[in-house]
Amino acid sequence: MFKRISGERDSLSVLSSGSSEDESSDERHDMKNGWKTAIIGARGISYSSRKVINDVMAICPYVRKESKFESKKEISKIAEICELSNCSHGIYISESRDSTFVTLGDSKLGPTIKYRLESYFGIHDLFFEGNCSKNSRPLLLFSPGFDDKIWKEHKNLLSKCFGAAINHKRIKPFFDRVFYFCLFEDKIVIRHFEFGDDFEIREVGPRILLEPMLVLEGPFGGKVSWKNVKPHMPSAEDVKKVLKSSKRNQKRASNLISRERKLQAVDNEPEYEDILFQQ
Repeated sequence: MFKRISGERDSLSVLSSGSSEDESSDERHDMKNGWKTAIIGARGISYSSRKVINDVMAICPYVRKESKFESKKEISKIAEICELSNCSHGIYISESRDSTFVTLGDSKLGPTIKYRLESYFGIHDLFFEGNCSKNSRPLLLFSPGFDDKIWKEHKNLLSKCFGAAINHKRIKPFFDRVFYFCLFEDKIVIRHFEFGDDFEIREVGPRILLEPMLVLEGPFGGKVSWKNVKPHMPSAEDVKKVLKSSKRNQKRASNLISRERKLQAVDNEPEYEDILFQQ
């Protein structure tokens, strides 16, 4: 599923959590004073989506968990929730009929980016061998594709949401793990590794694949600056649901046909008097 990009190790852009290349003066001021990120889940989400929230809280203890959000239509209120909790960035997880969405946004100035969660392997789903310190500072690695103008907004938001401020009270000053962000077929792959002995790298998890769907200019709202117009390819679960529904429809159609044949057979049977006078 994941391809290795040749020549990528030599030209990786490395960001320690709490720094970015193209920062304005306001961002440097926030970096000095520290920023916070809130994670919010929609009410009525499934167990798999709640597991995503718990895994993010486990690998990012500096992220603050807020109460569930009820109204899915008024997403702009998430910015107010982040401001009330003194958080400058937010992560909102919601669901539709067939898919899960992850929305990252700046609650003060914007932008806001909505992703579709294509695949997710949690910390306990696969046999990950890594076991890093929970409160260590994560190192952020980005593939060279994020240097393009199209992906810079994604890079800034990901570095803010998954990175920790320099003077955060819950983070230890040493680097023990790394978040790796890679582009694969216009999708973002997020993987979490640990630095072992002799600089050995072992995967800790989770493993996330995000597909960008929508980019908004404002904080959790505003004008649409970019939209994904590619047709959504159905997953294996969607195909199974369609096959089950088609089998049910076939059974119903066969039952109706058999009933109609029985009724026609009853109607075509001769009456008792006709049988008597046939001789």
